[in-house]
Amino acid sequence: MKNRYYVILMLVEFSINNFKSIKDSVTFSMLSGKSTNSIIKVNEKTNLLSCAAILGANASGKTTIIDAFFMMKRIVLNKDKIFLSTDELPYNPFKLSADTEDASTSFDIVFIHNGRQYKYGFEYDKNKIYDEYLYEYKSIKPTCVFDVSKATPLNKDAYPELKEIKSKPDNFLYLWKCDQTGNEPAKNVLEFFKESVITYDVSSDLNAKLSASLLNNETLKEVINDYMRKADFGITDVRINNENSDDKIDINNIIVSHKKNDAKGTSDAFVDFHMNGDESYGTYKFFSSLFPILFALAQGSIVFYDELDASLHPLLLRKLFDLFRNKETNPNNAQLVISCQDVSLLDYLKDNISQICFTQKDDNGQTVFHSLDEYSGIELKKKLQDLYLLGSFDAIPRLEGFNEKKE
Repeated sequence: MKNRYYVILMLVEFSINNFKSIKDSVTFSMLSGKSTNSIIKVNEKTNLLSCAAILGANASGKTTIIDAFFMMKRIVLNKDKIFLSTDELPYNPFKLSADTEDASTSFDIVFIHNGRQYKYGFEYDKNKIYDEYLYEYKSIKPTCVFDVSKATPLNKDAYPELKEIKSKPDNFLYLWKCDQTGNEPAKNVLEFFKESVITYDVSSDLNAKLSASLLNNETLKEVINDYMRKADFGITDVRINNENSDDKIDINNIIVSHKKNDAKGTSDAFVDFHMNGDESYGTYKFFSSLFPILFALAQGSIVFYDELDASLHPLLLRKLFDLFRNKETNPNNAQLVISCQDVSLLDYLKDNISQICFTQKDDNGQTVFHSLDEYSGIELKKKLQDLYLLGSFDAIPRLEGFNEKKE
């Protein structure tokens, strides 16, 4: 019998230290402070958020949270092809302090894969992995797979295959060596990062191509067209024009149809436009967002989306959130994390304030991170949007003297 709390792949929490604008350790958590319809119940004691929004002033560190996850993913999946002992790891510490500009960076993540929880992390600089550990929760008490801080780093008794590992270069992860032995926990870490989706607004052309690639499948094409019609763009059909082109998807070949009315306002005629160029950027952005969102919903994975609200109407953004908050459209327990400036989301998400996080810069230029549920005595009857803009939760720009004339 399938466990009624079974989940496929979910983020529990993610901690960052000394990375870009983050100097001191911050933790982004998907743990829910209360039980609502929009949460995912992992077990009797653990509720996880299906979505979360990070708000804050420009240059306060919202994107840095997503960048940090991307950097950990980049290293874990060895995107830089670290093969030689002289190869350098990607490294970007907090540079506004002499204490940290040459210090190590650390990442730590707790996640669930196929119903089992894992904790993995490492500390490093461009030349060396200083600390690394992996724990598997077979029960309430974690089982150590490996931990560099221990006298015997590898748990060869519980995982006999690790006996094959004799040594590793300083710039190699134990995770890679464990995966080569067929170690299942190591494989699950790699799978988690491989299936997690990270999307930036600057990559909308790539996302448009990926969304367009789905149009070659009749079933997925109808799903995409259904969302495009419901979004009230006046579009009746989206398709790929494959004439005079090779098999590669070209964003200039994405064609949309609009109904053309006669003098009486009725007609069966249609006019074709190019998605890229003829349609508004908001329409293009929404279409581009469909691939990462539909992928996450189908796979039951997590998608990070930087500035998803840019060029999208607030009501349309809420509908995308609802795809994750509704169990009927999100049966596989996918998660959505976005950075945004749409303050109207504060009141839309206040049924569970754990879904709302903030970033702000302190006087030393470092990112300070906090969740709305850290504020006690919040009057939810009031508009959170107004409270936020008045500075009640910090995380707003300091604009003193902005309109003062310079002498």
